Amino acid sequence: MSLHLCQAQRRLDGKVWGLINRTGEIVVPPTWAGIREGFFEGRLVAQKPGLDQNEAWGLIDPTGHWSLLPLWNGLSEHVSEQSIGARKDGHWGIIDMGGNWIVEPRFSFCAAFHEGFSRAAFTNAQGVLKKGYLDLNGKWIIEPKYDDCGDFRFGLAEVSIYDNETDKFRSGYVDKTGVETWEDD
Repeated sequence: MSLHLCQAQRRLDGKVWGLINRTGEIVVPPTWAGIREGFFEGRLVAQKPGLDQNEAWGLIDPTGHWSLLPLWNGLSEHVSEQSIGARKDGHWGIIDMGGNWIVEPRFSFCAAFHEGFSRAAFTNAQGVLKKGYLDLNGKWIIEPKYDDCGDFRFGLAEVSIYDNETDKFRSGYVDKTGVETWEDD
């Protein structure tokens, strides 16, 4: 069954989200304050209503029940490889579907694993946010030097870095060994 998100107005709390099927029938009434993207691996990132946007994020199943209780200050966009990036007490790490830490929270951001790599961000000593890739043990496999990076797909990830000389962003790809191919080369 294909489910879609629907939005409704709640008089005091503002917008809330629910689920409808392809014919527009409400399958799960609007009850969540926030959602991310769509269902991945049978789960949707949702926020318990009535709270600050940095509180009470969890995962729901297609019936609207919590499959991961809303105990997190934030969750990344979606589930992949039975993992998701989670923020607790101001730091990001990666959790499994039981809420157990796979990678301890010590980063500025972490996403779910894709092809065994998680895109992650770290604020360096100069206070600049840089992004790279972690392995399943939370070790940097590709050092955080990019200004933006995407998830790995078919062995490659899209990356960009700001070039001070040209005052422009360079875009390209990096493979799992760290070899870069730039679009302007």
